Amino acid sequence: MVSTLKTEFLSLLSVSFVSENGVVAAGHDCRPMLLNSDDRGCLTIVSKLDIPKQSIRRDMSAMDRFRNMDKRATTEDRNIALETLHQSSITQVSVYEVDKQDCRKFCTIGIDGAMTTWDEGLVITNFPKFCLPNKLFHLTLIFQ
Repeated sequence: MVSTLKTEFLSLLSVSFVSENGVVAAGHDCRPMLLNSDDRGCLTIVSKLDIPKQSIRRDMSAMDRFRNMDKRATTEDRNIALETLHQSSITQVSVYEVDKQDCRKFCTIGIDGAMTTWDEGLVITNFPKFCLPNKLFHLTLIFQ
């Protein structure tokens, strides 16, 4: 079965099954999304899993100034940080912890190598047997 979902978000790069009908998908939008499939195979977005953090205005320290010169080729204090945990595209979504049939934690890895483990009260039930950690089914989408 093939299901297509058109969204206003940027392209997805990686998806992982977290339940019989649920997948976590992430990509260039820098935040993972929980998708659900109904009995007919139609995909819907349940929620974005990364809540934007509140920005705090502060003076730039010498270390921050040096870091910006190195990473961003600038010495100015521009607000270029994203309001997400990941500051770059997410390239991989993997199941991290399973308890019986419940997906308790999953992790995402950004293109910059940053890894985030998601476990904020997340319990995804009916974890499919073919996705247990020793037989993890991982699907990576490639857009051309």
